[in-house]
Amino acid sequence: MVRNCEFGLLSLKKCKNFRFESCTFEVLGLSKCSEMNVKNCSFNHSIEIRYGQNIHIQNSHIPFLIFSMSYGNYFKNCTINKIFNYFSRANKFENINSPGNFSIILRESLKKYYLKCLGLIIVGVISLLSAIIIFSNNYADSVDWLLVGGLSLMTIITFTITIALYLDSRKMNHLSDNQVI
Repeated sequence: MVRNCEFGLLSLKKCKNFRFESCTFEVLGLSKCSEMNVKNCSFNHSIEIRYGQNIHIQNSHIPFLIFSMSYGNYFKNCTINKIFNYFSRANKFENINSPGNFSIILRESLKKYYLKCLGLIIVGVISLLSAIIIFSNNYADSVDWLLVGGLSLMTIITFTITIALYLDSRKMNHLSDNQVI
């Protein structure tokens, strides 16, 4: 239990059973944390929850909530000014005061997700085609070989990012949507 403390940047990873009461944070980062309670706290900049579960946040002011791949979290009596939701599902928001649009809480737009994936695939295909065209012109210049290598590396990176986005999406699809009560 931590009470009445001030923190600049506090980042916790793989922590369990922490409780913060009446604390002030510049930024709080919770990565792969569970069974956390945050009550009557204020955040000057943001709180970031990644791969978190069963985190309860009550009576707190949150200027910017970033939560990704998180589920089973509970927000009650909070003021949330801005939200970034990346595939987080099965979270409950009760009595939330927010000037923003709650549609982003409910679910990230699948259309946006598919456009991101399509854009990355197009970049990867263009890079691969460019590398093949340059390679097939039989130039022995070292600059061309560096370009071919760079384009091939860019292709690998974009396809890897696309596959990671797809796997993240599939991992959370079986969970129910977020609820605003």
